[in-house]
Amino acid sequence: MYSINPSRKQREVIYLPIKGHTVVLGAAGSGKTTMALLRGLYLAEAEGKKVLILTFNRALTNYMKKAIGKELSNLQIETFHTFARGYLRYRGFNLENRILDPDIRKRIIGEAMEKMEYFQNRLKKVSNSEKYKNRVCEEIAWMDRMGIKSLDEYVKAERIGRTPLKREVRKFYFELREKYRELRTKYGYQFDWEDIALTVYEEFNKDNSVRRYDHILVDEAQDFSVPMMWSVTKAVPEEGGVTAFLDMAQQIYGIRLSWKSLGLNVRNVWRFEENYRNTKEIVLFAHAVKEHLGLSDEDLVLPSDKRAEGAKPLVIKASSEEQELAFICDQAENLYNAGYSVAILVRRREQEKIFLSQMTKKIPLVRLDRNFSPPISNYVCYGSYHAAKGLEFDAVILPMADKDNLPNHEIKENFWKEDEWRISEARLFYVGITRARERLIISYTGDCTPFLPPNRNLYEWKEI
Repeated sequence: MYSINPSRKQREVIYLPIKGHTVVLGAAGSGKTTMALLRGLYLAEAEGKKVLILTFNRALTNYMKKAIGKELSNLQIETFHTFARGYLRYRGFNLENRILDPDIRKRIIGEAMEKMEYFQNRLKKVSNSEKYKNRVCEEIAWMDRMGIKSLDEYVKAERIGRTPLKREVRKFYFELREKYRELRTKYGYQFDWEDIALTVYEEFNKDNSVRRYDHILVDEAQDFSVPMMWSVTKAVPEEGGVTAFLDMAQQIYGIRLSWKSLGLNVRNVWRFEENYRNTKEIVLFAHAVKEHLGLSDEDLVLPSDKRAEGAKPLVIKASSEEQELAFICDQAENLYNAGYSVAILVRRREQEKIFLSQMTKKIPLVRLDRNFSPPISNYVCYGSYHAAKGLEFDAVILPMADKDNLPNHEIKENFWKEDEWRISEARLFYVGITRARERLIISYTGDCTPFLPPNRNLYEWKEI
């Protein structure tokens, strides 16, 4: 059973009335997930309401279910896409093998480009056709994440944080999305993971039946797209409510817009700066990394530095990849044997196998994926920065933090502006470092990531 003694301000959020829309802004480690769980329990048990808690990734969903420790008939915890598929099945949609994976999506968009003269000409002129296709795919995904339904909306849309795209050119991109969807349907697919949320929203608008949930809580709401949030607000009755918990500094999927544009009629915005997770040294390090993001957002909440003192983050430069691997394995084993919960987090999924075979012989490992099952203290966990969102560990190891790996140059071609790419990658690094409660270890070979703060007083640096 989940047990914690919330602060007075946290209790005020937990016991808010069920009706209405509330936004809770909190720094990493400020207890957003704790408040979401306790508020969900309060509304379900004390108020007898039907409550849904939504997250973005499956690992966090499993973690939250384990934290509660019991089944409640009127409290459900799901990822948004699980919720979306369940609702669409209820509405009569056959979703079996009907949702495109990203690779097939890219192939079909490429086929649609070959059928349009504008893109045919562009492909002949660009030096790297794959790079151009990736950017076009990302533009279509951006339309879907923004909830753009018509050409007029697209032409008028403000491109927040994105390279300007001439308004007279946008008609070709909009037409391409329509052609892609036609081809997708022809091949037997109904949705991809980017646009399924808009269909959920449209179905809710047509659905006059009694809503299943009285209140929906969204954890890590900064990662939800515009149609996702629209769907959430439509999934509760007028007398119900929505509570959204988010940290703007960790925004790696979503798009910064006004609350109203997200469908939220916000009565109160609560801000939590107190850090309950990380030591003072890790918080100060996170402060410095945040400066590298170049953020100046009124909704950004910086972590306070009121936690107890601990060890400074340790940054290791290894002379070779073999030496770095041996160091990572030794550190993970020592920390695990000392009773720490440990996570090894990497930028890309394919990097997991680099250290996996050497470590499985010594310590129990568990991957942070959809099958992840807590408690985390039973294993050394490993996975991507993305997969660790919302989770926390006593010790976190971030290997391969060199400039060629972080930022991830392989996805640079998906962005029109280099600044967009760097900020997106820096936010991921911020996510990784703020998962650590007490110990943070970063290792690299060659030249270190440019995201490392230049002030060496904030961390201990060693060369091995």
